[in-house]
Amino acid sequence: MSVRELMRGFLPVLLSFASVHLILQTDLLVVARLGTLETAAWSVPQRLAVLDTVLLMALSAVSSVVVARARPAQRARVVRGVLTVALGVGVATALLGLTLYPWLARELVAEAAVGELAAAALLWFALAAPFRHLAAVALMALHALGEGPRIVRWKLTEVALNAGLDLLCVYALHAGFVGVFQSSGVVAALGCLWALQRLWRRLGPARAPRRAWLCGFLGQCRWELKRMASAQLSALAVMLLFANVGDPAQQLPRFAAYAAGTALGLLLFMPCLALLRFLAFRLGALPGGQALAAVQGLHRTLLPWTLAAAAALYLGGDWLGRTLYGLDGVWWSALVSLLALALPLRYLGALQRALLQAQRQFAAVTRVDTALSWGLGLPLVAAGLYLEQPWLTFAYLLLPELGVVLWLQCHIRRSRQAVPLPAC
Repeated sequence: MSVRELMRGFLPVLLSFASVHLILQTDLLVVARLGTLETAAWSVPQRLAVLDTVLLMALSAVSSVVVARARPAQRARVVRGVLTVALGVGVATALLGLTLYPWLARELVAEAAVGELAAAALLWFALAAPFRHLAAVALMALHALGEGPRIVRWKLTEVALNAGLDLLCVYALHAGFVGVFQSSGVVAALGCLWALQRLWRRLGPARAPRRAWLCGFLGQCRWELKRMASAQLSALAVMLLFANVGDPAQQLPRFAAYAAGTALGLLLFMPCLALLRFLAFRLGALPGGQALAAVQGLHRTLLPWTLAAAAALYLGGDWLGRTLYGLDGVWWSALVSLLALALPLRYLGALQRALLQAQRQFAAVTRVDTALSWGLGLPLVAAGLYLEQPWLTFAYLLLPELGVVLWLQCHIRRSRQAVPLPAC
């Protein structure tokens, strides 16, 4: 498979992922105009809803692989199976979220006003869980079926719709901060309905899958669930450190910088995640030599663009903070600079993870990600906040990923099924 063919399949996945993060950025821009308190509270639901996020990402990732590998005669039944699992998981996480998330926001965030705002938003976030899960799994199934261009057109419609609903709910209907989460719920419901009707048109009705198939599907999600759980719990721990450690006088501006930087980082690293998801199911169908050649071609093609984007962010990060988020100072400067330095490493890490996951080496990727995020990343954050050192604090964005890239490179060299990636 040529690089051009890979890019033709990858671009719809990338644009689909980009639309999700554009919606998050739209929400943040609206929230930032409400004040620093609202900006700080905005990131709390994303971090507290750990179980929801982990299950959604793992189920959608494995679903795309299962649907892509299913025989044509079995695809309708397989799709119904993954949607059945997604619905059950979405309802369960909604019930759990309505019961637990508001209490967690009030108990775990030291700033009482931030906790109250987050608790109100989390009620709406939890109510939308079934729609989010169904939409995510259905869209990845459609990607596996070659419906990428249609998905991109719909996701761009969602971006515009979300922006309009944000303004309507927050200002016209006077819902304030929670209006952003109300509009996101409406968009998730509409996206779910659109994806389900597309699958119905493409595949038609199907019988329910057997219990043995459902158990096998859930078993395939195990390692990806572990990796996603580790990443999300680590992110939650980082948020709690920012919310509770360090000089109380600096807590609110520091936490606001962290919240805005988190959203920016999600947007910057989104192409790497989309590349990982796409390559993991496309490379698995290729012989080892072709898979490696495809990865090497992507390395040569996209790395210069990644370096250029990193340089632009490093040079213009302070201007970006003042213009978009109303933030400046040493905490923002350190964060955005280290985000820029980490971007090329994230790209190389995505290629390495995809190559190993395509070879069924999920365990190796999960173990190194978990070890370095917890063993190196969290101590850096804790030490930096305690010492009031922004550069040390935000080194968690860079140093753990550097360790992952080096370790995976050594693992690939030792593996009989893989060949090292070319040097940078």
